[in-house]
Amino acid sequence: MHGFTCGLDDLVLTPEFNKKRRLIIEESHQSGMQAAAKFSDLGDHYKAEPLNYSNRIVFQSDHRPRDKDIERFNRMAMPDNPFEGKKCIQTENPVRSALEAKFNLSEDLQKLDVELDNTMKSKLNEATGKVLKLCVPDGLVKRFPRNNISAMVLTGAKGGLVNMTQICVLLGQ
Repeated sequence: MHGFTCGLDDLVLTPEFNKKRRLIIEESHQSGMQAAAKFSDLGDHYKAEPLNYSNRIVFQSDHRPRDKDIERFNRMAMPDNPFEGKKCIQTENPVRSALEAKFNLSEDLQKLDVELDNTMKSKLNEATGKVLKLCVPDGLVKRFPRNNISAMVLTGAKGGLVNMTQICVLLGQ
């Protein structure tokens, strides 16, 4: 009889793939802003800025060379003065303002809410598919069959592929 012991190393992406994953996520934030702008009737006049919309810090070990792109993300997420020129969606953002105006004028909020939700889900599904295709299984530090979570999922013993990939790729490192 053989038992499986799962550890965090079964879920970790290589630094190279983690960077690629992060770049796709940032692109998807911009794509989502563009979709929201189009939905709010700003059309193609709005251009999403290359900001760190998720405002997340990515840890980089002092024992390896620093990645310039990751440092750029970190600077956008953690400025010297966190209130000066904050790089997130503020009340004066044109997309936010246009969405609020559209919702305030709507007589059927539920219908409008469903339409916006479907628009955003469509963009999210594109990004999710892209990042999963890129990172699993090639981006994992431990590969099947040494990766115990992969072994359990792929043999049908426990868990599902969707759960495993969401943990490995979409929750972040």
